[in-house]
Amino acid sequence: SDLRITYVTPAVARLIGPTAHSLTGTSWMDLVHTEDQALVERALTNSESTRSSRTEVRLVTDTNEERFVEMTATRYEDETGTGFTVSCHDYTRRHELEQQLKHQAFHDALTGLANRTLLQERLRQAITHSRRNGKEFAVMFIDLDDFKNVNDSLGHAVGDSLLRTVARRLRSTLRSNDIPARLGGDEFAVLLEEVDDPREVELVAARVVEALAQPIRIGGSELLVGASVGVAYGSSATKDIEDVMRNADLALYDAKGSGKNRYAIFQPEMHEFAVSKMQLTADMRRGIARNEFVVHFQPWKDLSDNTIIGIEALARWNHPTKGVLSPAHFISLAEETGLIIPLGREILESALIEAGQWQENIGHEFLVSVNLSGRQLLDSCIVDDVKFALSISGVPAHCLVLEITESVLLPGESVMADRLRELAELGVRLYIDDFGTGYSSLSYLRQLPVSGIKLAREFVATLPGDDNETGLVRAIYDLSQTLNLDDVVAEGIETEEQRSALLDLGFKIGQGYLLARPMGAEQMREMFDQERRALQELS
Repeated sequence: SDLRITYVTPAVARLIGPTAHSLTGTSWMDLVHTEDQALVERALTNSESTRSSRTEVRLVTDTNEERFVEMTATRYEDETGTGFTVSCHDYTRRHELEQQLKHQAFHDALTGLANRTLLQERLRQAITHSRRNGKEFAVMFIDLDDFKNVNDSLGHAVGDSLLRTVARRLRSTLRSNDIPARLGGDEFAVLLEEVDDPREVELVAARVVEALAQPIRIGGSELLVGASVGVAYGSSATKDIEDVMRNADLALYDAKGSGKNRYAIFQPEMHEFAVSKMQLTADMRRGIARNEFVVHFQPWKDLSDNTIIGIEALARWNHPTKGVLSPAHFISLAEETGLIIPLGREILESALIEAGQWQENIGHEFLVSVNLSGRQLLDSCIVDDVKFALSISGVPAHCLVLEITESVLLPGESVMADRLRELAELGVRLYIDDFGTGYSSLSYLRQLPVSGIKLAREFVATLPGDDNETGLVRAIYDLSQTLNLDDVVAEGIETEEQRSALLDLGFKIGQGYLLARPMGAEQMREMFDQERRALQELS
């Protein structure tokens, strides 16, 4: 009844630690982990009726280590009384391997954080707990801002070091019972259970944003990435984990769209926006296939005599239910979804085909300008697409102007720089659109084959202005001369006073509502015909 040990084999003695002699007379229960003692008692009770029982328990060594054993207890009776013969099979190593495999199955190998599988399991438990205790829980989705630039410029080894540092910082900002996880790539998540006050969650979100906004030094590089955070709440009414994870993702998207390096709390209208966006994406994909996108044109004119110098191609979408949509309604979405690639290809080909016919009809060349986004420049087929469009249209390469934004010219964008050089080698012209509103450096501008610039409408709107405003526009014009650019085009001219001021400053080419509004292909053809007839009458 007291389970005193009468004999110990040397193997068991080695397992426990002391010699066999020191174990003799002690209670077997003294060697069993306290949490497993009830289990041993049941096993011994069972062996009284079945003669033998087997169970897995933990023994505690003399150095306070746990050993996992399979214990087989066999009841016996002899002249001295009743007792048990207990044999132990040590499976500690197997248990450790099983635990390692279990940890690997539920944790991220790079950072040691919980992985998506474990997070989802804990989320299911959080919903169950919420239904019992009535308390809310929260989920944060965290996405590093501009992490791709680190991987592309410094390599994956540095990127991995950065992710490990982010994981450590994330742990340090959370409450002790919060569960951080890495979902994959540069995406992280946090589960916060038993939320008493939403302000507590917002405080944690703010700390995460602040912590990840601090510079991270890896090797000889100081990296700035920052993070956007989306927060969604769950409660006893939450149906499943997909709902709260989707809401956190929508809030994250809102944070990124609002300027990054911030957090956003999910609001129901975010879901409505996401559904609308998804529908517009589907409409756009169908619209490209059904040729719903057309090209409108806005002339570039000589500021002195109003003759047409060139035309800019502008995309318009003849949406079946929403009517004619300007680029403001769909270009950013086309960029985000990658649909800008097929759409841009269609606009380029359509614009050049129309221009080729007009050049043939009027008997002289003019410039044809088409906007080119950073996403298009990264497409490996862009050079071939331009070659093909020129070949089918008959427009000479030197008549094609590709407008790019200043952000494309940022140092470090080597792929884009190489692509620009390849395009320039075709003979096309490269112009910087909205010049003066971006961040391109003068030194980098000199290194690239830029042919011209378009003065942003923000500067034109200040004319005629005071000496400071006029001086800034004059400085941009002088810069174009210093760089030996072919042309500088003033955008957004709406008044005669602006035209006169630009002429006084040396500008020769302009674009804007004063000179001509965007128009369809038929109207553009008529304008060319009118100009051709007027020139014939003069000659």
